[in-house]
Amino acid sequence: MRLLKLFRYIRAFDIVWITLRAASRQLAASFAMAGVIIYVSAYALYFAEGKIQPENFGSVPRALWWSVATLTTVGYGDVYPITPLGKILAAFIALVGVAMVALPAGILASTFQTQLHKSDKK
Repeated sequence: MRLLKLFRYIRAFDIVWITLRAASRQLAASFAMAGVIIYVSAYALYFAEGKIQPENFGSVPRALWWSVATLTTVGYGDVYPITPLGKILAAFIALVGVAMVALPAGILASTFQTQLHKSDKK
């Protein structure tokens, strides 16, 4: 608990907090977009692979596991598509996943730079 109290006295943590508050709308929008993409990609793989691999993609909740693992770029490899259509969809979804991870990072970096620049002017 004493370590958490130190955050109050370090100026850089104030800038981080201000950055998170300033970028909260953009971050919320990017996370909402990620949620929609996860759900849509789970549906796409359910339709492409559900009949071929019912144990992995036989329902949308089962396909959601693959979708989350792929879009967050974790890619455990325990579940993967085997049909040509499934592989094409998976490749596209994996690329979208990389973009979805990069989007919040870019938002935070640019907002942090702006806040840092503002604090240097004071």
